[in-house]
Amino acid sequence: MLTAYAPQRRKRERDDDADDEQREITLGDISIAGGRNPLPIHLLFECATGYALFHARGIHQVGMDTFQSVENYLNQSEQPFKLESYLPFSSDEDALTQMKAISSSLLTPQLLNFIKDSLPQPKTAGSRHSITTLDPQLAQMITSKTRLGLQYGVLTQNVMRGLRMKIHEFIGLTRGELENAQLNLARLYINQMLPGETLYGEELVRVQNVEDTVEVEVEYRVWNLLRSKLGAAILSGVTNIWIKPGSRVLYIGNVCGLTVSELSDLVGSDGLVYVVGLSDDVVDMAGNRPNSWWALCDLRTGKRQRFRWPS
Repeated sequence: MLTAYAPQRRKRERDDDADDEQREITLGDISIAGGRNPLPIHLLFECATGYALFHARGIHQVGMDTFQSVENYLNQSEQPFKLESYLPFSSDEDALTQMKAISSSLLTPQLLNFIKDSLPQPKTAGSRHSITTLDPQLAQMITSKTRLGLQYGVLTQNVMRGLRMKIHEFIGLTRGELENAQLNLARLYINQMLPGETLYGEELVRVQNVEDTVEVEVEYRVWNLLRSKLGAAILSGVTNIWIKPGSRVLYIGNVCGLTVSELSDLVGSDGLVYVVGLSDDVVDMAGNRPNSWWALCDLRTGKRQRFRWPS
């Protein structure tokens, strides 16, 4: 009888070996191979309304080789994410300060305290938790200040991108409410190149930004949608205006001083705005803006009346 069943036994052994070869490597496998127990992995998010920290349950068993494994993890019937802690921003000014720091990969005292309070560490050496963000530089800074374990890789990044699509469900907002908050912060405030300047009585907001670990007061101008063509276009659905710090922009037509001032603020000291058209408003406004060059001329004939142009 043993001889009769031997071929079946060998076939089962070959099938088991094939299954082992096809099974994807997981984070748990890597930890065990290194002689360590897998640490709980926490995902840190920032959004327009606050900071959120999630525990990714079962992520150690997710295969690392294919995106299908990530999709299966995100779409499983049992919710894999638990919101451990959420810190809402206290005001628009606070949100601007925190988002500015995040965009520069800087760790603010407020974010550091939020993480320490949410994931307390033992006083002795070692760690009870690991953390990851979408910004590897920020993640390394956090671990150096907290002694949390660092977990950064393609798997955790893909999982975080999937979770970001439904983060509003965990913090008590609709998708539309969160998108409106993001638009408000990202599109209605502009870093003032000339502090204190307003053209139509726009509101000015001053916040403390962190630059090179030093707090610096920065002034923002609130765009008036009844006058700002750029601001109205963005809130009406324009998703990319292709203008950023350092850009060079050519603005042609019956130009408006407000639009030119906004372009000047957007491109900053490393950019340039070239203005061609008929408007004394631009001459009055651009005189104090070293990144604005203008030529007042008749666009039909090209005849210049006055100009300030780089040599």
